[in-house]
Amino acid sequence: EHLALEVFSGSWKGVETMPTSPWSPQTTTADGMITNRTALAGLALVQDYFQSQNDVLTYQGHGVFTWDGEAGEYVMYWFDSMGSPANVFRGTREGHIWTFMAKNAQGMTRSVWEFTSNRTYRHRMEVSPDGQSWSTFMDGDYKRSSGD
Repeated sequence: EHLALEVFSGSWKGVETMPTSPWSPQTTTADGMITNRTALAGLALVQDYFQSQNDVLTYQGHGVFTWDGEAGEYVMYWFDSMGSPANVFRGTREGHIWTFMAKNAQGMTRSVWEFTSNRTYRHRMEVSPDGQSWSTFMDGDYKRSSGD
């Protein structure tokens, strides 16, 4: 299960769309840049994420992914430039689709990565106040940088 995380390794770039929401009064787009690397002898994957709009850095995140053998699921610890406490996402992999969920005081967040090839993926983040009705927060298509 740890080795499966290697699919994320490398540098990725993509265009992200954030639909109208309480956080965004109008639909906006941004550029996403992600660098993922394996760590700890392959037992973890470390992610550094940067989002920019009009060449201005607007958001940063840092994630650590690993496998929790006792729980039988993947775990992602997420830290970001919003200043919130770390989020803990738990998830599964079914084929080429990875789905992680986190719960916090505002509700739930679902993060889905769908690898359409070894060089492309779609990443969608959704939010829900109750785990029943979901709204898209961000939707992006990414390509692995050449040379990776």
